[in-house]
Amino acid sequence: MITVERRWLRVNKHHPCQICEKPDWCGISSEFCLAICMRVQSQRPTRNGGWMHRLADDPPDVVYSKPIRTDAEPTINCGQYYADFMKGVSKKDVAAHAKSLGVDAESLFRLRIGWSEKDEAWSFPMERRRGADFRISGFRLRADDGSKWAVTGSKAGLFVPQATKWGKGLFIAEGPTDTAALLSLGINAIGRPSCLGQEDIIMDYVQMAKSTVVSIASDPDGPGLTGSELLAQRLHSKGIPVRILCPPRSADFRSYIREGATRETIMMLFHNANAWRPGNG
Repeated sequence: MITVERRWLRVNKHHPCQICEKPDWCGISSEFCLAICMRVQSQRPTRNGGWMHRLADDPPDVVYSKPIRTDAEPTINCGQYYADFMKGVSKKDVAAHAKSLGVDAESLFRLRIGWSEKDEAWSFPMERRRGADFRISGFRLRADDGSKWAVTGSKAGLFVPQATKWGKGLFIAEGPTDTAALLSLGINAIGRPSCLGQEDIIMDYVQMAKSTVVSIASDPDGPGLTGSELLAQRLHSKGIPVRILCPPRSADFRSYIREGATRETIMMLFHNANAWRPGNG
């Protein structure tokens, strides 16, 4: 599990409450896929007189915590974990896993896939800024059955591929496998652990990559779109052009690509999408 900062954002007319659909009083937690609605009751009353509602059936792998410093260091030896995970991985096994996911094996290697013998799961390192550098801050694990969690003591970060020639365009995906799917098509992409959160770290990478246009590869469900809107709002506020792309008739971009979408198909989505503006997301 990942411990992250507890942060609640107020709803507004551009991002109304998903429970009562009103633009005031209520709040949303971008880290936990949760909403506090002041009008619609649930079985989880809150201290401020509202009620807690979950916005996703598969919430991020986090634990509820008191606010922590955003520059806090991981409580694990990331270098040692990385070395151990890389010892356990083989090219043959990665190739078989890539085939099962419908992605290119090279894209998984670029994301520094490893194997945890103890957990019997694939590992993906996450990065965040530490001083002037970007360093591994934790690991997301993924079992063959699709279940996902993080190494205890990790700090949430981004999945960043190696050997990337940063260009003016950058895609931001949800999870390492959606990121790998986009990389398989030759599209510059980084990923975040879930559909919500990591906005500050994403800003760091966008600025580092000198990206002039950012595309958010969003799942088409409610939580995915909510997280994409929040991220788009943050990027737009810094003057960075941003578009939100959703795969038609597919649950996520990996499924969309596995079903036959090509680089040209994805770029057509990009060119047909309007630049995000407050109120037109």
